[in-house]
Amino acid sequence: MDGSQFSTFSTPLSPIRLQAQLGKETKRMIQEGKNVVRLSLARVVKVNYKYNTVDVITTLNNNSTAKNPNDNGRFSARLPVSFGGKTPDGNIYGANTLVTVGSLVLIGYMEGNKDYPIVLNIYGDADNQSQLTRTSFTSADESDEALQRELWQLFTLYPSMTYKNVDGNGNQEVTFSGKSFLYVTDTDQDNAYVQDAGFNYEDLPSSRYANGELIEPKSPYSPTLLYVHQGIYDKHRVTFFIKSDGTVRLGSKHTSGEGVTFFEMTTDGGFQVVQQKGTANPEETPEKFSKVGILEDGTVVMKSQKHVMEVNNDGVYIDGKAISAFVGGGSVPDGNGGTITLEDVVDSLKDVKTTITIQNGKIESKVGRTEYKIDLDAVKDYSKELFDGVSAEVDDINKSLENLDDLLDESFKDGIIEESEARSIGMYINNLNTQKSELDAKYNQIYTNKYLTGDPKTNLESTKSDFDLKHQALIDVIQGAIIDGKITTEDREAINNAFDAYHKCVSTLSSAFEAAADAIALAMAKEAENNAKDFVNGEIKKVNSTIVQLADSISSKVESETFTETIKNVNSRIAETEESVSDTNKRVEEVEKKLPYACQIVSTDGVAFQGGTYSTTLFAKITKGDQDITASVDAKILRWTRISNDAAADEEWNKTHGIGVKSITVTNADVKARATFQCTFDTDDLGGE
Repeated sequence: MDGSQFSTFSTPLSPIRLQAQLGKETKRMIQEGKNVVRLSLARVVKVNYKYNTVDVITTLNNNSTAKNPNDNGRFSARLPVSFGGKTPDGNIYGANTLVTVGSLVLIGYMEGNKDYPIVLNIYGDADNQSQLTRTSFTSADESDEALQRELWQLFTLYPSMTYKNVDGNGNQEVTFSGKSFLYVTDTDQDNAYVQDAGFNYEDLPSSRYANGELIEPKSPYSPTLLYVHQGIYDKHRVTFFIKSDGTVRLGSKHTSGEGVTFFEMTTDGGFQVVQQKGTANPEETPEKFSKVGILEDGTVVMKSQKHVMEVNNDGVYIDGKAISAFVGGGSVPDGNGGTITLEDVVDSLKDVKTTITIQNGKIESKVGRTEYKIDLDAVKDYSKELFDGVSAEVDDINKSLENLDDLLDESFKDGIIEESEARSIGMYINNLNTQKSELDAKYNQIYTNKYLTGDPKTNLESTKSDFDLKHQALIDVIQGAIIDGKITTEDREAINNAFDAYHKCVSTLSSAFEAAADAIALAMAKEAENNAKDFVNGEIKKVNSTIVQLADSISSKVESETFTETIKNVNSRIAETEESVSDTNKRVEEVEKKLPYACQIVSTDGVAFQGGTYSTTLFAKITKGDQDITASVDAKILRWTRISNDAAADEEWNKTHGIGVKSITVTNADVKARATFQCTFDTDDLGGE
């Protein structure tokens, strides 16, 4: 048979050649009667994954099949595929064949021609295959249905050391990295051992080699799972998502495309159902949202943009205020065998011209149904509640900062920012923005409190403004560093400095919040005292010292001395509160004294530019602690410098730019590829403090 008879095979099977010879065509002449008419076993010595071919060497080192006798039986052959081809409309389909160096393969020759070898099959070594066998039977009666489940198993173990197994009953095991797995079985109808509480990877029937050794997945990391249900012509998108940290989320995108509803469970025990509008990304901060959830500590929360309702062991709260109400239509015992209803209380109040109740340090006066209260415990609790709420948000900010810092350290190790790393950094920044939004809400609640005035309010406002600047500066420097996918030493230093400034600012803001909460408590206590004193001065002469407790139908006399002593106790407790607030202010002042001078650069047009002509103005902001002293600083002491890859050009630029000014203009002429601008000064010129 001459070479023309192989014309139909010339495209799929090229003549015999080694991987190194794929770049040139050769013609081999075969003498009539010398064609190969047998099969050969060979070992794979090289794999060409792109072209699905292998270099092999015959196990008998027989060079009769080699193109060159000096090749010692080594040649190249095409690998088989389980299926493949084209659909009637021309779409390619099929599978690739996995083989590694050292694998044993069976070689055949098209029509016995040495120039057209192909791999007919792949064989495992006997010792290796015996370890993959899923049964201990050497032979058995296949008609026995009880044995079919074990005998008819299809087991595939991948080089990743993850596997898939289907037994004779159709039960399946599929494993993934980190010992994650899917197990479907009919063998435990009562769920005596296959259940979610304690069935582990090691308990899977096929998780071990035949010798009992556990098959360990190569990757120890838990996988991310995403299932998306959607159609080409449908608008819906339903997702089931398990993050690598174990967070489970089931969501449904709104058909309008402008929102999503999802439920989410976290590994700390939290659970929430959320409806948000304005974005279909559950990781983003929405414009509008409503959520119902259970926090880690068991607190049940219902939350909207403007209001929060919480149910915990201490009670029910709306926007931080406890709910307490007398239920209409109910009644309580009066102590004499009868009952007192709400109507009875109202009627009694109509008959009481003036009623004073003194109990547990609380003074209540009712004149024409007007009530004044002095309850210092309640005032302190309110102050503590304000500060605790802010502290929780500050803790969340610090935790988000720590997580972002750890992520950046890991991502920056090789100096390259992959696309997946950039996405992760973006999600962490979004989370930090979310935490800041919640802190902003707490700030607005305290800042707009009618009892907050004077220096505590001014200090809180200025500290919060500085916090906003530090927050945006951190995000700008991170985004500017990763935009080109590369991280330099200057990038790392700038980011570290931004983190340090952010942490200091958060600490100062926390102290300002505490001082504001104390100031609010003091103002409330003083107002209550003044109300009580006004009442005493105007109404005490009309009262017959009768103290009436309507709920218990108890009447008793109160001597004026007792009332006077109570007022003294109240004054004493208010004085203690004033002293506590004074101490807090002193601590804040001490912190401010220890804060160093700092120079912050503010850009009018961001820190990263792409394409075209651009220009931005950089302003120097000089601070001492949290005080902006820029206006009082002499511009002569300021010096601007540029740092880039061209040291000589930087030196020239530094001589002609930015000496004795508080702002400079930067254009694309000043930034060839990347440049860092610094503004420095000597603190001795500011007084040496």
